[in-house]
Amino acid sequence: MHRSALAVTSAMLMFGALGMAAPAVNAQQMTTSTTNGAIYYGGGIGLSIPVGSLGDAANTGWHLQGMGGWESSHTPWGFRGDLTYSSLGGKTINAGATTLKGDNLGLLAITGNVVWKKRQAQSSTSSTTPYIIAGLGLYHGSQTITVSDQTGSSSASGSFTNFGINAGAGLEFQLTGFSVYADARFHDIFRSGKSARYLPITVGVKIGGQ
Repeated sequence: MHRSALAVTSAMLMFGALGMAAPAVNAQQMTTSTTNGAIYYGGGIGLSIPVGSLGDAANTGWHLQGMGGWESSHTPWGFRGDLTYSSLGGKTINAGATTLKGDNLGLLAITGNVVWKKRQAQSSTSSTTPYIIAGLGLYHGSQTITVSDQTGSSSASGSFTNFGINAGAGLEFQLTGFSVYADARFHDIFRSGKSARYLPITVGVKIGGQ
């Protein structure tokens, strides 16, 4: 799938969630109940920061995220799935008479995660809930690199699809009819002989849940 099409798909997920949150309807109407908990969904936007050797080939970029999951008010544990598209800025590397110029690196991540939330006491008036999130994912990356020297220039496109892991922490702020969340998560993509790590920092809207 073309990089721009991936970005449009993720953007539709996020802005659709924001549009439904705007009326601030009663949370009970926006929650799909199950036996022991509730389903939620939403989306966010933020910065993606390359880490390690990935930072040698790419600059900080942006990402769009769509997410959904299940949680219960009777236990701190829950589950969450994410679809995130990141666009990391390309870099130009000079090696003597040769110049390597990379286009933006596109990263599509599909992750399944376990979430642990620190529930507030019933007597608490705080609307803030911290949480820890970690899980497994499938990552697809693609980039075009142009090599230039005295003889001219040529371009080549490359891509990869690998599994990886992620872990991080965040805060959820309960508002009228919906929540706002902010988190930072470290992603490590399993690539043979190469480091592919990055840190997305996300702010978004969550609808439903407990």
